[in-house]
Order: sequence, then C-alpha cells, then structure tokens
Amino acid sequence: MRRFSIRKLIASMSVAVVAAGLAIGVGAAPAQAGGTTGWYSLCARGTYTSYMKYSDSPTTSVLAHPGSCVPIYLDGSRVDIYGLYPGGYEFHVGTNWWPANIATTGNMGSWGWYVY
Repeated sequence: MRRFSIRKLIASMSVAVVAAGLAIGVGAAPAQAGGTTGWYSLCARGTYTSYMKYSDSPTTSVLAHPGSCVPIYLDGSRVDIYGLYPGGYEFHVGTNWWPANIATTGNMGSWGWYVY
C-alpha cells in the first residue's frame, strides 16, 4: 500500500487549478471598447471651453464653449480631452478610448469628464 503524501496532493491540486485556468483563459476574448465608431458629442458642462486632440494625428475637435455641444468623431482610438484657461492656455482634463458622448465638468481649478 502506498503512503499518502500531503505534499503530492497539494502539488497535483495546483497543477489541476493551473490547467483549468489555462483552459478558461484560452477561450476568453481580450477586453475592448463596446462602443460603435461614429459621430458623438463633446459637451462643455463646466465653466470652461473644452476640445479634444486625436492622438494619431494633429487634428483637434471644434471648441465646445460652456453650455454647448459640438460633434466629434470617435473610433476607439485614444483622444485627449483639454480645457482652455482665459488667454488660451490649455490644461489636460483626461483621456478617453470609449466611443460615446463626452461631457466635461467643473471649473478650471477642479475639472472632470465623463461619458454618457
């Protein structure tokens, strides 16, 4: 009769857990944005003018002045969202990859953004 070893039991259980994890992981798709490529809105809901810079090109969006929205084209590529201080100096509000409407919020000292 063979002697039962706790060390061997733990080792075989570890191998089984790793194998099960690999089997599950192989079938999993990578996470990606679920939004659809197309036209959305950038709305300045804060007290400052907002715009976006497309990371793949030097192109920027039209300026969205406080209380207004402008059309933007999003395809899941990175865009950087900016606000403007009086005098034209920019400040970075955030970065987005999700194709959706974007709203900037707050004021020049406490800014933010969200998708909706």
